Amino acid sequence: MAGADVSEIFETILDELTPVPGWLIRNMRLMRELDTQCESIRVTLEQKRDAYLTNMQVRMNIPSHDPMLRQRLEAIYEGKENGKETDKQLQEITQYEKDLRAVAAEKVAIAYKVEQLIKHYTKENKDRASPYLGGLPEGAGGDQKDDDRSRREEEKENRKERRKNRNIS
Repeated sequence: MAGADVSEIFETILDELTPVPGWLIRNMRLMRELDTQCESIRVTLEQKRDAYLTNMQVRMNIPSHDPMLRQRLEAIYEGKENGKETDKQLQEITQYEKDLRAVAAEKVAIAYKVEQLIKHYTKENKDRASPYLGGLPEGAGGDQKDDDRSRREEEKENRKERRKNRNIS
């Protein structure tokens, strides 16, 4: 094992790692933008929901001597009959909810992509360098226990992520 081989390997590793910080920064910036977008949609959604509920409360509390009007309002409130305005409001609320879920799902996908990128480069470069790290003290170059522990932690995180994705949908 010549010194030139080792320096070549580490030079290759450094060349491959050079663009990684830029990728990470770009993805983190995109996640921040999605956070802002998510918050904006959430605020608008809450306003629309509050307006709808206030509208329905006003309709239900209208003192009416006309029993037909009262029945119609109760039917609208119970969902048996929807006026055009109510339908439009509900459709708008539903669309905001879908948009919020879509943005959240995109954010999760980007976070997963970043995680996979980091894991890929960590593993790839560790595998490349491991033949040259054989003479290091135990734990310095990684060992089977650390690999098993990190694999179990990764599986645990993947299960959490899948549960979160199911809850978002």
